[in-house]
Amino acid sequence: MVCIITFARSWQALIATRALGKAGVKVVTADTDTCATSFFSLHSKRWFVYPDPAKDEKGFIEKLIQQSIKLKKKYGEEVVILPIHKETYLISKHKKKLGRYAKLCVDDYDKIMSVHNKGSVLDHLKKHNIKHPRTFKIKDMLELYPLVPTLRFPVFVKLTESAASIGILKIDERDELIYKYKEIIDEFNLTPKDYPVIQEGIEGRDYCLTAIANKGTVKAMMTYMNIKSYPYKSGTGVYRKTVKESSIEREGKKLLRGIKWHGVIELDFRMGKDKKPYFIEANPRFWGGLNQSISANVNYPLLAYNIAKDGDCETVTKIDKTMRTENLTTAVMALMDELVKDEDKRKEINKLRKYWKKSFKEDFASNMTQFFMSWGKVNKKNRDIFKEFIERRAFVKDDILDAKDPFVFLGILYPVAMFLRHGKVNKFLLTSENPKK
Repeated sequence: MVCIITFARSWQALIATRALGKAGVKVVTADTDTCATSFFSLHSKRWFVYPDPAKDEKGFIEKLIQQSIKLKKKYGEEVVILPIHKETYLISKHKKKLGRYAKLCVDDYDKIMSVHNKGSVLDHLKKHNIKHPRTFKIKDMLELYPLVPTLRFPVFVKLTESAASIGILKIDERDELIYKYKEIIDEFNLTPKDYPVIQEGIEGRDYCLTAIANKGTVKAMMTYMNIKSYPYKSGTGVYRKTVKESSIEREGKKLLRGIKWHGVIELDFRMGKDKKPYFIEANPRFWGGLNQSISANVNYPLLAYNIAKDGDCETVTKIDKTMRTENLTTAVMALMDELVKDEDKRKEINKLRKYWKKSFKEDFASNMTQFFMSWGKVNKKNRDIFKEFIERRAFVKDDILDAKDPFVFLGILYPVAMFLRHGKVNKFLLTSENPKK
């Protein structure tokens, strides 16, 4: 069989390409740019460029159809399309048409969007009795004024359809909410039907529950947590480990069975201080920590491929919790971010500034002694962070680096190409997740 993998620039696509290639599948990678990382993988037999799905939906679908016909003729085998990122939603939208030329493992468009949308997913949660933080969807600014006094802060204002930590704003003070809410509406030019949801914060730890289901039958499920993130403490996971959280998995299974889910999905939960899991949001496609899932013995790309090809896949129950994974590129950025943003380290740096200033105004010797003592503490903490970073590189499985697949390093040309074209590189360009479009 042949498998087309879309959004080839992404690390998820590279990981899926390797997972299928090692299993003997003929992988063909595709993207809008010629420098996509997965194009350079030894496991990608061929590659092609398609029109930007956000700008030319019809052209994107027609290109997939043309390539499916071409590949079937070339290899004499059926073709599977495995979407990776938000192009999953367009492929689902045109599932009936694409299904004449290729096999798919994606749910119906209406269901995908109802789960992806942070407003409409509330209907599913209420119907199937899934615990979640108090969340509000308003359609008129006048609804916000009586709501504000009833909220527990901090709260999060979230665009209804976004990912990669884009379009999420944390608000700590009650007096800021109305102003900030209006600000985000103006920034993203939102109409009332697309107004952001407001979600109360829950103290606790975040978990990523991943799963694949075949028409409501859960075939595999594993949970991981991010040890480090970029941006620091609030962004995408860059260093992860597999965990077992039975209560979270029970809630996830209840939801997926209830909505008869079909395909892959990632559900974000927060384990509250009351030891109860709270559903936060869903990503009805492949996720950033896909490498962690595969390292835990759950080869989701292959399972999805088999469901598309054969109508079903094996049920995976044995989860390996020993492996940890990391993305070196973003881990380095997270390391730098941690040094700058960590509150304790900022306090130590502020002490340095205080003692330095005071030493020239009063008791020079005493304040300079305190300055050098604080300097030693700051340096020791920084040394410990660097030491931990270097030591873990000896045992983590990296998302990108692989001695047996060395040329993917040339994928660095993609962000370089983005810089040359746009004069900048940001998360919007690298993820194609731009709510302002």
